[in-house]
Amino acid sequence: MLRFIAMILIMLMPPMAQAHGIIASVYPSGDHIEGEVALSNGTVAQNLDVIITADDGSILGRSKTDGDGFFSYTPTAPVTHHFTANMGAGHVAQLQMSAAEVAQILGQSPITQAAPTQTTAAIAPAASFDPALLQPLRDDIRAVRREVVAAKQERQLHSILGGIGYVLGLFGLGFYLTARRQLKAMK
Repeated sequence: MLRFIAMILIMLMPPMAQAHGIIASVYPSGDHIEGEVALSNGTVAQNLDVIITADDGSILGRSKTDGDGFFSYTPTAPVTHHFTANMGAGHVAQLQMSAAEVAQILGQSPITQAAPTQTTAAIAPAASFDPALLQPLRDDIRAVRREVVAAKQERQLHSILGGIGYVLGLFGLGFYLTARRQLKAMK
């Protein structure tokens, strides 16, 4: 009888949900900002609108992801940039690049709410170079970044499954001890 009840309970359990997180990042790349948006299960966000806003909520610009989930944006003001990409189904990537980082890309001083107490001179690059030479390196870095995030997600999944196994083991031990007491009481 107990086995029958256990089988019914197992059949009524919902199927295991596949949880996944969002892989999203922004980083400086020469004179523009590059970013990526994807799910940790490997699904990339193709042709996804990315809205770029300032701290006050004003829209600075828009971008669109390519076939690999990457987007590019050229900043025009040294203010904090907020990147928002709505992937649907409750998945919203929200990223931020500080005003100091954007100012470094533009070679300017960051615009802040308070008046700056001192000014700094922008440092020009020592030599000009062809940005196309860096493209293979950027592609490799993109692949490595995705692998690192996927490895972190996998490690989290192992921890979750291990915790579930531990709890089920404790329940099993409890049921065993209860059954053993009942058998001793029946003798």
